[in-house]
Formats: sequence, structure tokens, C-alpha cells
Amino acid sequence: MTMTFLPRLLLGLLLALTQWAAQAATIDKMLVAPFGQYDQSYNAGGSFMVFPQALSYQLSDGSSWSSGAGWHPHTQAAPASVSEVDGVLTVRFVRPADGILFQNTDYDSGDHSAQGVLGAPKVIELVAKVGSSHGTIRGRTLIVSNDETWYGQPRFNFYSAAVGQKVPFKLTVTLLGGQTFHAGLFNGSFSYRIAGQVDFTRPR
Repeated sequence: MTMTFLPRLLLGLLLALTQWAAQAATIDKMLVAPFGQYDQSYNAGGSFMVFPQALSYQLSDGSSWSSGAGWHPHTQAAPASVSEVDGVLTVRFVRPADGILFQNTDYDSGDHSAQGVLGAPKVIELVAKVGSSHGTIRGRTLIVSNDETWYGQPRFNFYSAAVGQKVPFKLTVTLLGGQTFHAGLFNGSFSYRIAGQVDFTRPR
């Protein structure tokens, strides 16, 4: 009986460990940037990239993988208002009509995949000190969906937070060519870089 019990016990432990390992790696942080990390441009009356596509994923097991093939839209929005108070410039953007801040389906070379939809916060705004070349877009985004790709487990990485929770994001906007933030900036043309991250380890 002991000889029969031990193999079954070991098999059970092995299966449990295999299932745990297969589902343990979740996405702690998603780094975002435009395709190719290329510089962006804005022209008066046009739209501004308020949220780029995924660049890479940092997983809960300490590993990471880079974005690959798939579907990678980015979110553009027109400025709705510009205000300056005590040397701080706030640019508020028109909220996307579909309420989506980010969505993608992502595959690397066959080992990983990711997929999800993040909702746009009620207010999307860029904040910067007047005279600075750096500004930030930050807030919390609702995880609308996080469905598996056809890769399935263990080659699909879920977010570390659950659908229905809100997680923080922060983007840094850097003006190029000697431009700095001022009240009339969006009345002209300028080039910029945008990059940041979503942190799925700090849900609410």
C-alpha cells in the first residue's frame, strides 16, 4: 500500500507544481512606447498620441519579453483645453469616443502572448512646468478585458491585476528641438517623444 501511495503522492505533487508553474508568470508591468520608439509630431488642429503601444512586458517571475507580431493600435486625441496656473501647464485632451485607452493582441517568437483592453479615464491630461521640456500623463485605467490568446497556458501571460480593477499608468512626454511647454505650444507644430508604463501590481 505504501509503495502504491508514494507514487500517487509524487504524481499529484508533480501535477500541482506543473499547473502552478504554467500559470505563475503574470504581467507585473507593461512598458509602452511608439512603434520603433520613433519621434512623433504634432501640428495645430491635429491629434496628439496620448497612449502608445506595448514595448515590453515584465513578468512576475522576474523575466521579460519584447512585443512582437499582433495588433498594436495606439491612442490619439485632440487637445480640448489648455490652462496655466502658478507656472504649471495643464493640457486636457478629448476622451476617446469608444472609451478605450489601450488595446492589443501581442505575440513574441512563440513563447509568450498578451492581450487586453484598458479603459480611458474620465480625464486625460498632460501636466508640465512652464519652460520645461518634460511633461507627464498619468492616471488610473480600468482593466476592461484580459482574454487568453489562442496560445493558451502557459504561453499566455495574464495581467497581475484582475478585470474590473484599476491600475496606475504614467507616461513621460519629452519635447524635442529645444521646445518647452508654454500656453501657446499646441497652437503650432512640434516634435516629441512619449514613453511610460502600466503597473499591474498596484490595483484598486
